[in-house]
Amino acid sequence: MPFRTDMVIWRSVHRDSSEAMLAGTAPGEVPEDDIQYLIDLGLCRMAPGRGLTIANPIYREVLPRILAFTPQASLPQTAPTWLNPDASLNPDRLLNAFLAFWRQHGQPLLGSAA
Repeated sequence: MPFRTDMVIWRSVHRDSSEAMLAGTAPGEVPEDDIQYLIDLGLCRMAPGRGLTIANPIYREVLPRILAFTPQASLPQTAPTWLNPDASLNPDRLLNAFLAFWRQHGQPLLGSAA
């Protein structure tokens, strides 16, 4: 299973550089060996005028999911209160949930939009 081993190593060693690259920001101080490792795995390539980029469209879909899996798995599972038992939308409960959210978060949200 060399691919799986490489992915575990890549995920643990290169999280900072890959997350910065996915976000479109500069990765900061990244050792040249780390960048070469990503290129050697075929996960990334050097694009003229753009620098280090994800190698292909499939990896652009998969890599963010791989990087986000552990943080997502650690989040508590919530059940939406605005759905009926048959998974259909309950508009009254949806409105009540939105109003409760807005009362709690509306002012800070408006402040961040200015």
